[in-house]
Amino acid sequence: MREDAEILGVDIPNDAAEEQQQWVRDLENAQGEEFDKLFANVLRASHGKIFATIGEVRAATQNDLIRRHARQANQTVLDHMEVLEDTGLVDASTFQEVEKDVTPK
Repeated sequence: MREDAEILGVDIPNDAAEEQQQWVRDLENAQGEEFDKLFANVLRASHGKIFATIGEVRAATQNDLIRRHARQANQTVLDHMEVLEDTGLVDASTFQEVEKDVTPK
């Protein structure tokens, strides 16, 4: 991945974004069923948002390398979303949050 990013002239961060760091802090403070539910919803929301972005990138790029990465990312993220949904822990509000964030304004 880093080699391809270098070829494309794209910087990859070494640290998680502040929002991602907050998710970790929230999860560190949760236990048991609360942790499970928070984990499933945080991951499903973030996967849903990036899934839409992956589709946009794949649809618009002519770059073979980016198309290959987008295809791989699309399948991986879809698999993760399905596993999270199959837990039965993902709330309806999580889907509404994703819809609000990915729907064009």
